[in-house]
Amino acid sequence: MDRTLLLLALIGTLALGIWLGLLTLGGLPRRGLRRLHWMAGLSGLVLLLAALRLGVAPRFGLVTALLVALALTLGAAAPVIGRRWRRAGGEAALVLHVFAGIAGTLAAIAWSKGF
Repeated sequence: MDRTLLLLALIGTLALGIWLGLLTLGGLPRRGLRRLHWMAGLSGLVLLLAALRLGVAPRFGLVTALLVALALTLGAAAPVIGRRWRRAGGEAALVLHVFAGIAGTLAAIAWSKGF
């Protein structure tokens, strides 16, 4: 399995997430972009799990998969947490989502380089 497709999906997700964050800070509409960001993150996780299943990914790939799965879960849960525990809870979940996504993408890049 080629790691390039996986890296493109994860880096694309990260780029969309940064763009989404900038649009949010600017107060611009972002509905369609949010869906695209979610689908790209999910495709990155699916490709990563396929690599693990095929035995292409070493143990470091498992760490990457866990970080990406955590980012997906926190991203989906952030609006729910924000409605349930006011704005601060949602913002905290969103910050954790960002850090998990960045760490997962960096781990995938390091894994692809052979670290």
